Amino acid sequence: MGEAPGGSALRITDLAQQLDLSPTPIREALARLAGEGLVDERRGEGYFTWRMEAADLVEWYQLSAIYVQAALAVSAPVALNGRGLADMFDGAPPASAGGVVYATYVEALVDRMTATGGNRTMRVLQARLADLLSPARRVEPLVISGACEEILDIARRFEAGEHEVLTTAVAQFYARRRQAAHKVIACLRHSRALD
Repeated sequence: MGEAPGGSALRITDLAQQLDLSPTPIREALARLAGEGLVDERRGEGYFTWRMEAADLVEWYQLSAIYVQAALAVSAPVALNGRGLADMFDGAPPASAGGVVYATYVEALVDRMTATGGNRTMRVLQARLADLLSPARRVEPLVISGACEEILDIARRFEAGEHEVLTTAVAQFYARRRQAAHKVIACLRHSRALD
């Protein structure tokens, strides 16, 4: 099964037939996905693939920034021993393969920064945001100049324990992404149209 474009109808009988299942587990799975906000449920019309809009992306970037900044505010980073995230790729994380490596790198760093706050719930919510932001993260290097170098710089500052500079860098990181949200969405839609 391929990836359906945003706003596409998810027909229970078609999915059941494709997966060789009865409609009941499909209906239950779609209801659960709708409850988690991953599928759009329209009363009386059925289920549809979710369509990310620029306004959604701006809000998710804002929320992610709040979680990271709150975590950093309660617990300044401590210089790490051994091989850190900044060294994972022997330089800037590559933007190849549709930015999957970059996206993984960003998610790992954001998770690490959020973990410094010691708030388990915030970390779980940040992981949920990572799922929502994952498609956007993959195209960020294509529309935001210097994205790879920027995240590498943040990783170095985090691992060196440069708290004040790090806080400013994180704020700028998210501000740039909020400003580029329309371009990120356009790039996502363009790349899906080519698939």
